[in-house]
This record gives sequence, C-alpha cells and structure tokens, in this order.
Amino acid sequence: MAGDVQNFSVQKDDAVGMQSLEEEDTNIPYPDSDNPPLFFRFTLDKKLVSMNEILALKKSATLEAEVSVFQASERKLPPSHAAVISKLQNALNSFTSEQTLEKYRFVGRSLTEEILEEVMLNLPTTKHQSCEMLLEFFISRSNSLVAADNPTGSNENDLDHGFSVLMDQFDRAAFTIRASQESFLVLDDSASRDVLPYWSFIQIRKSRGSIIVKVYHPLGDEAAEEQLKIAQRLVKSICDRTNQLLLLDSLYHTKNACTLLIPEEEETTEENLAVTYSCPIQHKAALPLHRRCAPKQAILALETTILQNFIISNRRGIFVYKDESEHVFYMKLSHKKSDAEETEQYPHMIELLVYGCDTPCPSITDQLVCLLQRKLLTLTLDALSSLLKKNPWFNLLASDLAFIKNFSSELRELDHDNPAAPDCTRTYVLPPHVQDPLILLLMFKQNICGSTFIQQLHHESSSDVKSDIIQVDEDNGEIKISFPQSSDEFQFYFNSSPSQLDPNYQPVKTLTEKGRQYSRQAGSGIAIIDVSLQHGENSECEILVGKRASLRVSQLDISLCANNPTEHTDQFKIRVEIINTTVDINVIHKWVELSLSQALAAWNIERHLESSRLGLLQDELEECAQCEGNNKSSEQTKLKSLNQMLPGLPTLENMICICHDLPSPAIAMVKNVSMLRATVLANLTLELLEAMLSSIVHKKKNFEGVDIIRYTEERASLVNITKSKNCARVELLGRGKVLRDKPTDSPEYIVVFGLSGVSQTSDIGGHLFFKQVCYQTSTQQETSAFSQALSRIKKSHPSLFQRHLVFILRVSRSARILMAYNANPQIISKLELRFKEIELAMAKADERCRGALQSRCLRHISFLPKDSSKQQTATNEASTDTAPNKLNEKKPAKDVKRGPTRRIPRPTSMLRPKLIGKSVEGAAMQAVAANRLRASSRPSIAQRPASGTGKKKVVAAPQRDKIKDKNLAGSHKKRRNSITKDAASTVRISAPQASLLKTYRAFFSLLREGPEFFTSQHRLNQSALQHLSHMFLMSAKEKGSTLTSTRLLCTCYGNSLGAGCIQQLQCDSEVTSANKFVDYLMKRWGTKMINPVSGAEDLPNNSRHSQLLYLRKDLLTSASRRALILMEVSMPWDSFRNSFIFSYRAWLFNSMDKTKYDKLPRKHFASLGSIEREAAVIEAATLDFIGQLNLEKELFHFACLRITRMARDASQENGPAALPLLKSVMARYCTESQAKLSSPGYRLQRRFLSPSSFLDGPLLDGSKKATLVEHLLSNCQMYNLTCIGSGDGTCFAGKMKVVGLLVYYFIAWHDSVDSALDVFVLCVTKGQCIDTYITKEGLPYAERILDVVLYSAMTTVQEMTVNAAKNIRKLHLWRIFGEDYSPPLVLGSTLIGRIAELRAFSYSLDIVLIDSRLETLLCDELNELQLSWRDAFSAITRSVPFSHCITYDEGETSNYIVYCKEKDMFLDFVLDQHGRMQSARMLAREQFLYDENSNTTETITARRAVQEFTLFLLHWMWIDCEISF
Repeated sequence: MAGDVQNFSVQKDDAVGMQSLEEEDTNIPYPDSDNPPLFFRFTLDKKLVSMNEILALKKSATLEAEVSVFQASERKLPPSHAAVISKLQNALNSFTSEQTLEKYRFVGRSLTEEILEEVMLNLPTTKHQSCEMLLEFFISRSNSLVAADNPTGSNENDLDHGFSVLMDQFDRAAFTIRASQESFLVLDDSASRDVLPYWSFIQIRKSRGSIIVKVYHPLGDEAAEEQLKIAQRLVKSICDRTNQLLLLDSLYHTKNACTLLIPEEEETTEENLAVTYSCPIQHKAALPLHRRCAPKQAILALETTILQNFIISNRRGIFVYKDESEHVFYMKLSHKKSDAEETEQYPHMIELLVYGCDTPCPSITDQLVCLLQRKLLTLTLDALSSLLKKNPWFNLLASDLAFIKNFSSELRELDHDNPAAPDCTRTYVLPPHVQDPLILLLMFKQNICGSTFIQQLHHESSSDVKSDIIQVDEDNGEIKISFPQSSDEFQFYFNSSPSQLDPNYQPVKTLTEKGRQYSRQAGSGIAIIDVSLQHGENSECEILVGKRASLRVSQLDISLCANNPTEHTDQFKIRVEIINTTVDINVIHKWVELSLSQALAAWNIERHLESSRLGLLQDELEECAQCEGNNKSSEQTKLKSLNQMLPGLPTLENMICICHDLPSPAIAMVKNVSMLRATVLANLTLELLEAMLSSIVHKKKNFEGVDIIRYTEERASLVNITKSKNCARVELLGRGKVLRDKPTDSPEYIVVFGLSGVSQTSDIGGHLFFKQVCYQTSTQQETSAFSQALSRIKKSHPSLFQRHLVFILRVSRSARILMAYNANPQIISKLELRFKEIELAMAKADERCRGALQSRCLRHISFLPKDSSKQQTATNEASTDTAPNKLNEKKPAKDVKRGPTRRIPRPTSMLRPKLIGKSVEGAAMQAVAANRLRASSRPSIAQRPASGTGKKKVVAAPQRDKIKDKNLAGSHKKRRNSITKDAASTVRISAPQASLLKTYRAFFSLLREGPEFFTSQHRLNQSALQHLSHMFLMSAKEKGSTLTSTRLLCTCYGNSLGAGCIQQLQCDSEVTSANKFVDYLMKRWGTKMINPVSGAEDLPNNSRHSQLLYLRKDLLTSASRRALILMEVSMPWDSFRNSFIFSYRAWLFNSMDKTKYDKLPRKHFASLGSIEREAAVIEAATLDFIGQLNLEKELFHFACLRITRMARDASQENGPAALPLLKSVMARYCTESQAKLSSPGYRLQRRFLSPSSFLDGPLLDGSKKATLVEHLLSNCQMYNLTCIGSGDGTCFAGKMKVVGLLVYYFIAWHDSVDSALDVFVLCVTKGQCIDTYITKEGLPYAERILDVVLYSAMTTVQEMTVNAAKNIRKLHLWRIFGEDYSPPLVLGSTLIGRIAELRAFSYSLDIVLIDSRLETLLCDELNELQLSWRDAFSAITRSVPFSHCITYDEGETSNYIVYCKEKDMFLDFVLDQHGRMQSARMLAREQFLYDENSNTTETITARRAVQEFTLFLLHWMWIDCEISF
C-alpha cells in the first residue's frame, strides 16, 4: 500500500509547499527508535474498499482515508504522518481536478461562464504545461516598443490603449473565446464541437505586463508541451498584429512612418526586415499606361493629385488611407513592363500595392483603382493635347487614334453612374439654292481652322489615300466631282489648348466672342470631328462645280435646318460626327453649326456679289417685286427705290445684318447715335468716305467702285460728293445739278463700296479678312488627289475662290452706321476710332455754331448773375466762335478789342487791384474781390458828383521810415508813394473788404522787412514771394494768422500736392470720434497744428459741427531756407449721409529769407551743390509724405486700432461700441477692399457660425442666446474672454496666436437669426502680407495665411461654444441630480440618459487612487469578504455626508450614484451581475490634477469626500459583523 501511495504524483508548486511543511517540525519524539509503519484504510460512501476498487470507480463518490497513529493521546500528527498525508491529499485533489476537466471536456464548445470558471480553478492542480510571455507595445510618443511591465506617467494611457487593442484582437480571433475578463480559451479547429481535445488558456496579466499560457492535455506532458508551442505561436501572431495595428494607427494620425513598420530605403536589409512589423500585401492592381506617358512622370502625377492627401512625410512614395471599416492601409505605386499583347499601345503597367492587416474594402479595390485609371486616361489625353498644341500638323499614330476613339467607352466603364452618351451625329440640310457645296465646305474648313481650337486632323492613314477616292470629270467646260462618303480633308480635331495659326492658310484669327464662350464651355480634352457631304439619302454624291440657283435673302433661306428625310430628298446635307473624350459634345456641335452658318452666309454674300458683277440681280429684283404684291409700306417703298438705284443693295444689307447676328468674324458694324443738323451731313459723309478709302489705299488716286445714294422722302438718287472751298459739294450723277441740304430736310446718304461691277484691285488684297478660299495648308502635300482636283478647278473657275471687300455707310441725322464685310480687324478698329474723332469734331463745330447763333439772337439777354464770372466767360466764347470766316482777315492792331464791349465805361479814377503772385487762381480770386469792392464802394455814373464839388476823405498814411526814403531813387520813391497812397485811400468798406485790406497791409508790412525793391514793384516776382512766404510762416507759427491770408498765400505761392476726402464710418456720429481721428492722423503723418487761424470759425456753415484747422510738417529748416507742407483740414457734417466728411488740401512751401541769404558767405559752386542736395532732400521727403496720404488705409487702421484697444480694455474707448464699429468697418471695407490696400496693418474678416451645425440634442437646446450670454458673462475668465458692450451690442473678445500673428476674435449674435453667431476675426499683420501661402509640417499641401488665421479662429470659437454648451448642460445636470434632486417614482430612460451625460461631462477619478485602503475592499475578485454592496448602498443615505443615492439597473450591471452634499461631488459605482464591484469613481465638476502631496482646494475636497465614504464603509462592515456574529 505504501508503494501504491508513493505512485501518486504531486505538482511542482505543491511539492515546494510540502517541503516547507516537513522542515517545519523535525524533532522526532523518539529519535532513538525506528519510524513506525503507517497503515491506511479507504472507504467509498462509508464502505471499505481496496485500491483496485478505487481505480475502477466510474461514478462520483465520497472517498475517506484513515491512517494509523501509535500515540493516540497527542492531538497533533507527527511530522512523518503530516508529510505523507499532505502528499496523499494533493494527489487526490489532482486526481479530482483531472476528472473534472475530463468531464467538462466532453461538453464541447457550448461552455458556460460558470463551467469555464470552474475549469480555470481546477487547472492549476493538474499536471499541465505553462509559460509566461512578456508584452511590448508600440508607443507613438516615443516611436518605439515599450515593455508593458514598466508603465510610467507619460505612457500609461498608451499602454492601456495597447491592452485594449490586444483584448479586442483576442476577441475577434477565430480560435479563442473569452473565458473571463482577462482570460481566453484556445480552441482547436481540427476538433469537433462536441469534444475538446485539450484545455489551453491564455491569461493576460495587465499588472505584470505579460501573458500566461497554460495547457492541459489528457495524453500527458509531451502532448501538452507540443500544444503549448502552438499556443505560443498563436499568441505571438496576435501580439504582432496588435503592434501592427498600433503602428498603422500612428501612421494614419501622424503621417510619419516608423522604421518598425516601413524601413527606410537605405536601411532595408534582411536583418531589418526580420525584426520589423511590416504588413503583408493585401491587394494588387495593375493599370495599363499609354505609350505617350512616361512611367515616372505618370506615377508622380498620380502621387501629387489623387494620392496627395494621403502622403507620408518621411517616406517617399508611401501613402496611408483609412477605409470605411476603420482599417488602415499604406500603399505605394511602381511600374513594370507590360506582359499583355497590346505592348505597342500600352508598353508599361502601373502597379498599386496595398499593405495592411485586413482585406481592403471596395473604396480601395474599386473606387481608388477607378480614380487612378481615370487619371491615367486624362494624363494620356493631356499629353496628346500638349503635343497637338505644339505641332497642330502632327501625324497621329494608329494607337493614338484608337485611344481617342475608345476613350468614352473606357470612361463609361470606370464611371458606373455615368449617364448615357449624347447623340454624336447630327445632320444639317443646306438651302435648296446651294447646288455647289464644294466651295462652301472649303470656306467652312478655312473658317473653323482659323479659330485655333479646331484644326485639321492628320494621321498615318492620310498618306495612303488612293487616287480613285475623289474622281474629277470634265465635259464641255463642266467639272463634276464624285465626293466620297468620308474624306480626311474634312476631318478635324478640337483641342482645349489653342494652337498657332498657319499664316499661309489663314493669317487672321476667326474666333468670335461666341466662339470664345464655346471654348470655355467645352471644357478640356480632345474631340474628333468628321464632316461628310450627302445628297438626299445617298452616302456618296456628285457635285457640279459652279452650278448656280436663284438666291434668297430671308433668314430661313441662308440658314441651316434640321434633317427631315421625307422633306429634303433632293438637297445637299452635311453630316457631322463627333468622337468625344471629356469635352461637352453639345457645345462642340453648337460650335460646328455656328461655323457652318458663318460659311453659308459668306458663301451667299460672295455669290450675291458675283451676280452683281454679272448683272443678274435685275431679274431677281423683278421676281421679288412680283412676290411682294400690293403691300407697299414706307419701308418697302424705300427698299424698292434703293434697289432701283443700286440693284442688290437691300439684299446685301439684309445678309450682312443676318451674319452680324450670328455673329460672323468677317462682319463688322460700327454705329454712332446722335442728332446732327442736316446741313452738315454732306460734309460728314465726305470726311467718313475719305477716312474709309484712305484706310484701304494709301495713295491718292481716283477710286472706282464707290456708289453714293442720297435718299429723301421724295426719292433716291445717285450723287457724287466732292470738296469745294472747305465744304462738300453734292451733284446729281450725270446731270451736274448741285443739291443743297436745307435745315428742314432729312436726307440720308448711303455709300456703297464693292457692290458695283468693277473688279477690286490687288491693292485691296492685303486688307481682307479672308484673302481667298484656301484649300491647302502649308504642310499638306501638293500631290494629293484632292489638291490636284482643286488646282484644276481654280484654273478653270478662278472666281469661285475669290473673296471680296464690301463697305456700306449710312449717314443720317440720327445715326451713322458702317457695315463692313471681309475687312481686316485692324482696319475696322482704325475706322471706328477715326469715325469717333470725326463725329466728335463735327459735333463740337455744330455746338459752336449753335452757341454763336444763340449769342447773336440773345445778346442782350443773360441768364447769369451780374457778378458771375461765368457770364464774361460765356460771352468771350460766344464772340470767338461767331463768324469763323472773319478770324483770318487782317485788321489794324488799333481796331482789335479784347473781350466784350462794356455797357458802362470804365471810370478813370477807379482803384485797380494789385495782384500778388503769378497764380491764375489767385489772380481770379483777387479780381473777384476787387470787382465786389468797386461795386459796393463806387457810385454809379448818374450818382457821381461833378468835378470839384466833392471831396475825398483822406486818412493819414502810415509814417514811412525817413532813413529808407533818403536812399530810394526818385522814380522808385514816386512809385512807392503811389502804392502807399492807393493803400491808404479810404472808401466805405464792409467786413470782408476790411479783412482783405487788413491782409494786404499785413503782407505789405512783411515785405517792408526785406529788401527795398520788393515794395517798389507793382508785381511780386518769385524771389519776393519766397521771402513773403518765409516771413508769413514764421509769424503764423508764433502769432497765428487769418484765414484769408493763409488761403491767399497757399493759392498764390504754394505748390499744390493734392486734395482728398473721406466719409467717416456711420457709427462715428460724435464729435469726439472725429477729433480722435484727426489726432491719430497728426501722429501718423508727423504734423503739428499751427496757431488758431482767425476767421475759420466764421465760415458759412449750416451743419451742427464744423472745424477748420491747419497742419504743418517741417521738411527742411536751415538758416535761410524753410521747406514745409501746409495742410488745410476740415470736418463738416453731412446731413444727407449722416456722417462727418474729413477733407484736406496740401501745399508745399519752399521759402527763403532774402535778408539772411544775401549776408551768408558762400562760394558759387558750393552753393549750387548745396542747393541740389536741399532740393533732393525736399523732393524725397515730399514724395514720402504724399505716399502716406492714403485716407482709406488710415481710416481702416484707425478703426482697427480702436477695436484692439477695446479688446484689451473696454473702458479705454468712449466712442461707439465695438459691435457697431465692427459692422461699420466690414460694411465699408470688404475682404476684397482690404486686399487692395497697400501693406495694411490689419485684416478683418467676418463669418457666421450656426451652433446647429456642430451641436445637437440637449447641447443645442441649452445653447440659446440668453443662456449662452449669461453663462459667458459670468465665466469670462474661464474662456479667456472680455465682455464689450451691453444690451443688443454685447460681444465677447478673445485673442490668440496663429503662425506668429496676434489675432483677435469677437463673438456676437446674428441680427436676424438668434441661434447664429456673428464672428469677426481681426489679425494684426503689422504690414506683413498674409495672402501668401505656407506649408505646415506634416501636411502635403500649402495653405494661405489668411485662411489659416480664419480657420484657427473659427475652430477656437467653435470649441469654446462646444465647451460652453457642455458646461451649461453639466451645470444643469449637476443641479437636477444634486441639490434639486427629487426621487421619481420610476427612473425612466430619460433620466438614465441624463445620468450618462453627467458621467460624460464630469471629470472622473478612480477612488482607489485617492484612498489605497479601498483597493482591498473594492477589488475582491474571489469575494473573500462576502460584502453585500447592495445593502451597503441602501444604508449609505443614513450617513450625514451623503444626501441621496440614485440606483438603477442597466443591462447586467447595477449603477449607484451617491451625492456628497457637503463636498458637492458624486461617487459613481457599478456592480456586475454577481454583485461584485466593477468600477468605483468620483465625479467632479471641473478637471484637476490629483496629487497625494498637493494641497489645492480640489485635491483636499476630493480626499475628504473619499475619506467620508471609507469611514462609512468600515463603520457599516463593523455593524454588519456584529449583527452576523
């Protein structure tokens, strides 16, 4: 039996424990005696059994073992008995566990959690194999693998994320099922679902950072060890996949590749590949590449367009993408030679390789591949387009044509939702009178190829044309051409990139405005246009060259019409087939139809001109007269009369008008509308005709082919106009009778050139739009059959290939119209300009004649006031314009009178004003002042007293300096005395006259201080003016000046630098704002205000406020020279605009003190150099100051400066509120206007933001305007905002830094939509250009700085709004579940949802981190303490610190929310279905950093709240234990 007992095996761990038991008591009670034997007895269910019966046991039973003891008095077994009994017990437990595992192994895969838990408890006591595998996770922050058993504060969250990904991968694995929260059972796919071949468990130890694998196999240790190796490989694959997913996730978010995932090119070796976590290829796609595209350039184009948004910054040619299943892949492109049969067309293949851990979705396998294929098609198309643009006569290969023809079908295969292609073929029916369409087709070809967008197609097959395709038959002078169904001569291609013109084929571009519109609407790409000719229903047709039918002129007869097989059986048809790629085929059809219509109209005009030369229009005239019948209106009578004088003229005009409406490139029309006198029409017609003919032929000679018709209401007649004595002479043709146009007549002159039978000379050929009908390009071979046939036709019928020039000029009283056909555009532009000049000159002459006539008739009547200077000016102009023929007559000088005759003779003793300076404005102003002075002071002639009867009142003149009088010469003294006498003569003067006299005396006193010759002159020269301005500015700086003197000096001497004005903002209606703007400008311009100018306040003004002041800026100051800028600034109130108007005028003064200048010692050459330097300095300073006079920019800067001050401190500004100021600035300066300012220091933008675009549900409901305003007002510091304004003008301002720029953002509410935010973004640029582009690190594209600033500010506002909405919602939830909580009868889903919101918005912290004592109580996985948490939370409300507890069940968990009223915090507990604690957290309102050593208010409050719960829990456990025991 002892041997049988010895056969029981013991687990290694248990053996160690048994060894300690043996060593525990080694003192044998009887050391000298031998060990006594041990006897065992076993019973099964109280029945004595043997070992064989135990081994043969087949059902559950109770086994008892009894051992013999020789000392019964001792209660404790001897050590020898204890060791054997322990081994026996372990062996029995192992046997029992193995039997349990064997029993559950036959349950199969339908295991429950209870069974798995029991199996995991019995597995350690059996014979099993186990191993521990250390975990490593990739951490994005460190860009390396980090051991999971070494967490730190920085990577703890990243390790938690790695564990969660690992658990998720084990959950998704097909060979594992979850056994517990951190354990998984490994399944064998080869085994059946009813029986498990072995037990294998994977346990994830998060605390130790490792995975433990345990395997029990019923076949023994060898089989268990083999399965353990298999399980290790499976675990390693899951761990590798986890790190691959972490690497892919980091790659997607950072756009930076780690060497563990994608090795660098220079570091790619076999050793590196062995240790990396590179992903396998999940998908391959081969894309054919056309021969016109180089592989490297194609790959580069794909990478920079389609794949640009997915580029990785540190790996070239690698791209990352996340599909709709949230799987991340990285891709790359490569090229290889094609293995397909069509290697000539597609010699290379572009290969797309997709790497990842999962199978890619259709967004990669289908959509991305289709985008790449589509891009390759467009690249090939662009290459062909570029090739044809450089060389429009390039011979395309057969592969190129095949690509263009198959492009649409391939594109439709790629675009599954692409609609059906439009009709590619259209047929147009030519009018019945077109019997020879050959020339028409040639004209169409020449017209459409001249547009530069559509050219003739050249390809390989064009050189292999057989000679029998086009057959030419000649019979008795008639030529017949058998036209093929499709000819290469009429195959064209459209290219979105225009080409150069062939100067030998068509030197002038035929593109019209509608053609340019079509070129923009057609889009990019290439289209092949195949034009063929049909007759009736026959595909091939014969053309009789030169066949002619009667010509009609209506809109329908010279226009194309749609094909109707039943009606147009005997007419020629033009079939147009378009092979499209990516262009708009409907636009191309419209373009071709327009070109056909233009060619048809030109063909009709040429045939009409040919009929006119042949004299065939008279017959058609009679036919038209018969068709009209008796319906004779005035217009028809006029047309009939004109047609009789010049057959075919109305028809030609009608055709030209129809062509102009198309439009046609060869048709031009110039029209001027204005009323003229009938007597000038002949002269105007002659001048216009001369201008027209001189533009065609530069040499003066008799010109033939010009017909002139004079039409009146009576009849039309052919006339001849010649020039006779500077006027036009109109004679009837053939009679010699002279016709004169009366003022009451209404004649119309019609000049026609090109319609008569006279052939046009070769001199005109250089001025034609189309010189001739060309049929061969410069690169076309002359040996082609079609060219040879056309050459023979041109020799026999040269008139068919001729193009002619036509002018029709209509001159009437109301309008002048010039219609031109086939004239060069340069001639048309010159004629248009010349016609305008002639009409303008004629209109001015007519106006002068009318003025002279009015002056002669109304010379004693004047509509102007007597003191108006306009009356004298108008009279002078009238006198100079009358009788122009008399101006050239010579008269004696004594008879010449200047100006009009005065009604009142000039008095001999009248005081004449002495003008100061040479300025015209100053002289005019002084003359007006002198006139007013004379009018108010001198009596009229009738009131004057007789000679000697009256006496003058003389006021004593100012006393002169006797010393200076002696030095003056006699003549100078007399002149000076006369000036003094005139100045001292007294008259009755008013206040303005006294001011003028005062100014005169002040100027005279300043002149007296200079050299004596200043006061001895009647006129002041430049030197005297310099001295006067110098002395005046010095006295004004010290004593001030008068308004009259300041303005007079500025007008007479100052050099005007310009003037400007600007309207203030609408919100600046206060005087203080206008004054602040002036102060701002003074600081910006560096000017100073001179002493108050007397008289400025007395200006006539009806506004509520007006201010006039003078500013000065010193440029140069020396001993004798002073250069400065004087500015007159006014700010009147405009009642119409309800705002102030700031205006200024600036003058430059360069004055000199002659008294000091003459005394200074100087050298001649040194003086010249210093003068030049001073002039250069003054010029540079003046130009710099003029550059600063930008009122728009200064007003914008001033407003933005005020806004920034309000944002910093709202109490600094006393003007308008910030919100009205912002709106006014944006109303005045939009984004485009700000961009036009030169180097603006600020940029202001405005956007509207709707919270409904990023908020929903309760967050949106709680973000009403009133609630949000109240919340922001009370929490401005929380959001770093400043409140500006009040009431409806309330807004909030914040500031931030974006790309090194200071940015202010202002948040207000929309005027009409309360829920929308009105956001203003003000960027302080300091003159830096923010319209440039920058590239952020990690981004593959560039962004404009202005857009980056706006995006950052709007993102900040949006985040602030979201945080405010969350805080508002959190305060609301905190209030309803905290202080204001009232327990409902039933806790519905609404309240449960609100509790979930409370958890989401609050800051949660594990309470075990706060009080470590709770770890033993809360983390009791084995339930050793047997705590009833439900009873504990039922009793928690009895504790004083906790006011209430909210309880509800959600799924298999129970939730308990306990509110700590004193600390204003929640304790959140979640129990699982077994009543064990699943999570225990503390919820706080605001986030804070908890630290055991911290003494912050939040930390102390949290610590006390958790301590209250700990004390309650210990107290409750103590009471529960007392009750239990």
